[in-house]
Amino acid sequence: MPTESLELKPIHAVVVTFNPDLVILNFTLTSLAPQVDGIVVVDNGGSEAVLCHLQALSKRREIVLLSQQGNIGLAAAQNLGVEAARQRGAAAVLLLDQDSELEPMMVARLNAAWQQLQASGQRPGLVAPSYYCAETGAEGRFLVQQGSRYVVCTCAEDDIRSVDATISSGSLIPFSVFDAVGRFDESFFIDAIDTDWCLRARAAGYWIFA
Repeated sequence: MPTESLELKPIHAVVVTFNPDLVILNFTLTSLAPQVDGIVVVDNGGSEAVLCHLQALSKRREIVLLSQQGNIGLAAAQNLGVEAARQRGAAAVLLLDQDSELEPMMVARLNAAWQQLQASGQRPGLVAPSYYCAETGAEGRFLVQQGSRYVVCTCAEDDIRSVDATISSGSLIPFSVFDAVGRFDESFFIDAIDTDWCLRARAAGYWIFA
């Protein structure tokens, strides 16, 4: 098995949009921009007003905009964004939803966790943050296999724990792992994309960490 590099840099974010709330999207991009080396926004055929707003943003920030004529599905849009990040020299990508807001230093902490796992002899395929719903305060849940079934669990703030699957938003993945595991399955339009990829990564000998 190839040895992964301890250094995940540069990191580019991939954000897929579809008729986003522009105020929330601005918060997302504002919290994201200082933490990554570039941003690829894939607009999945939203309204003309959204497209004009994204075009204006792409002139003011380090944002590459890939505008689609219609909704090609989340997996296909993510694949376009990941490939665009690769072409721009990224070593890893951070996947992000259009309404996710990052806490300060989130990406740096994910990168530090990655390096810690690598240095301890682990083989991480993806590192994801613990997350919560800003409206309800509910903690995000991760999928873990127990025997013949899967159960959900949470992750404490300062823990690093292995899980079997997580949502895509906030996931930090290097291109070396993408090359081994493959792209997102575009036969899934929106649901099960992240779970499918995580389980394929596990089958390829990688571990998923929260």
